[in-house]
Amino acid sequence: MPEIDGHDVTIGKPSDKVASTLANAISHLVEIRTNILKNPGSHGLTRRQIGGPTDLYNLYDADPEADDAPTGAENLAIEQLRQAHVDLLDAVLRAYGWDDIADDLNREDWTFDRPWLDRTLRFVPPESVRAELFDRLDTLNSERFELEREMMIDLIAEHLPEDGLTKTGFREEEPFSEMPVDEDQFEAFMEHEQQKGGDSRVRKGTYRWYSNQ
Repeated sequence: MPEIDGHDVTIGKPSDKVASTLANAISHLVEIRTNILKNPGSHGLTRRQIGGPTDLYNLYDADPEADDAPTGAENLAIEQLRQAHVDLLDAVLRAYGWDDIADDLNREDWTFDRPWLDRTLRFVPPESVRAELFDRLDTLNSERFELEREMMIDLIAEHLPEDGLTKTGFREEEPFSEMPVDEDQFEAFMEHEQQKGGDSRVRKGTYRWYSNQ
């Protein structure tokens, strides 16, 4: 099984433990949110305050300690919704294997900030955590791209004839018509290999280009 930063990578499917933890966090959040939307009165809120999801999250993102805080921002149910989002992020971080961030990120660290271009107030993790998450996701995205490219190369190379194959040959070679690799992917693979220097044929077992000249 491939690894990234020491963690096993299961393409397309999380482990049962991770899936269960995420499912529980999501279910809890959805349950709280749905209950507030359907029964605002039972939480000390009015239908005027909670006309729909937008109204609900306007209260969610409102700082209850601000001078201009809307009525309801301090409501216990709204605070429970905030906590449910905190718990969901914790589950997501641990699913990624980023326990170091999760262990240091508490509910008290979350803040009301204006991180988006529209400068609207949001209930979010602190800026330092957001920056670290963006950096890690960017790195992970690059690593996953390279991993998927290597897996595709292995898949293509496994079916190459011994004397190699060209783009034209790919269109004519039957095994490739049964593979989850389309022509665009194969051409991207060929072009990538060509940049390493060589000619128009890739050889089985080496994945390197060689010249017929």
